[in-house]
Amino acid sequence: MKIGAFAKRFDVSVDTVRYYMELGLLLPDKKASAHMTLLLRVLTI
Repeated sequence: MKIGAFAKRFDVSVDTVRYYMELGLLLPDKKASAHMTLLLRVLTI
């Protein structure tokens, strides 16, 4: 899934998705396909 499609699917901006990627909360799965599949990282405390 491309970043724009992911942002639209979850009703957030592309900048928000990139920011979450920068923080490590969303990780690109580049081996899944030619497009990036973004995986939500679940943080436990």
